[in-house]
Amino acid sequence: GVTLGQTEQSFDDLFSDLDSLLPQDAPATVTASEAPAEEVWADLDTIANGEETAADANAESASEPEVASEPQMTDAAEVEEPAPAPVLVEEPETEVVEQAKLLAEQEEVRRQAQEQAGLQQYTDGLAAMDRGDYAKAIELLEQARENLGVRPGNDARVAEAGAMLVDAYVETAKAEVKASPDQASEAIQKALAIDPANRKAQSMEKRVAAAQRWSEKQAAQKPQPAQMPKYKSKADEIASLIKEGRALFELGEYNDAEAIFDKALSVDEYNVDAMRFLRKIGEIRYDRRTTEREATVADMIQDVRNAWNPATRGDIVSPETITGEGPVPTDTPAQRLQRKMESIRIRAIEFRQANIQDVVQLLVRESIAADPEGNGVNIILNLKLPGGSDTTATPAPATDDPFGFGGGGGFDDFGFPTDSAVST
Repeated sequence: GVTLGQTEQSFDDLFSDLDSLLPQDAPATVTASEAPAEEVWADLDTIANGEETAADANAESASEPEVASEPQMTDAAEVEEPAPAPVLVEEPETEVVEQAKLLAEQEEVRRQAQEQAGLQQYTDGLAAMDRGDYAKAIELLEQARENLGVRPGNDARVAEAGAMLVDAYVETAKAEVKASPDQASEAIQKALAIDPANRKAQSMEKRVAAAQRWSEKQAAQKPQPAQMPKYKSKADEIASLIKEGRALFELGEYNDAEAIFDKALSVDEYNVDAMRFLRKIGEIRYDRRTTEREATVADMIQDVRNAWNPATRGDIVSPETITGEGPVPTDTPAQRLQRKMESIRIRAIEFRQANIQDVVQLLVRESIAADPEGNGVNIILNLKLPGGSDTTATPAPATDDPFGFGGGGGFDDFGFPTDSAVST
């Protein structure tokens, strides 16, 4: 295929070459710049095919010499007409014809590329309209209308692009009518240039005109204090502080928000928005402090009541029937002591002329040695019986049971003396 840019010859140069092929004495010739585009392309196709153009035909007819009519003879003799002059057809130069073909192909390729670009711009422009980006939509749809119009068959797309372009201009004017009436007027005039009968554009034109009149009226009056640089900068600073404080308030950063609102009040001590936010922050703090106070009071009351209550007893061992470790014993301490004494076996000992105290002490030591628990048996020697002496046996060594519950003697579980004392 032929790509664009292979030959830099312009259409004027091509038409100059074509004119050189035509007879110079052709009457009323039309220059290439004045000829309609359809006729120019028709001539190019004719030359490319090696056919004779209309200009060549006119030139040939003009080059034929006119034959003067001779006076008729008075006699009846026939007058012989002269033979027509031979027509010389000048063949177009081969180089010019090839150049014309090349230019025609390049122009066709250029138009196809321009059409493809227009289709893409048309699609992108519609997408920009859907997302509300009217400035981008205007740019793309303007380019699409221009590029799609170079080839036939795109009339429907060109018309739709124009309709969407009008809507984009109307929306642009609607957005700018208050802030900039002049820009809105410019946009609406472009819309009316595309479709003068569009009702939306006509209605918006009236609205824009009213906005322009109001703007001119305001401009003629004295400047308001709000527009003076001194007060305008102050208002802008306060608006920025309120916006920042609001963002911190919504994030729950109440201390930072309070500092920002205090700063706003330092610039404008009568700013109501800053006061309202500070009041909200105070209410939030009051609620939080109330909840904290209630929790503190409840905790302190609990401490007081806990101090008045007796100390918590130790862990209570559950009965074996509940814990599943066996039946609960029902025998008395005396019975348990009796079984313990029966379970302790000591070696046989014979005493001859021995002191009773020595005997008791020996038996206590032997019982401790034979007891698997290491407690043994306490033997109390009661010598105050009739016929006895005042001598008492040495007490058994101290055991791990300070109350004597497991080693005989002492008190039972209810504080009563046990009957486990053994007298000898």
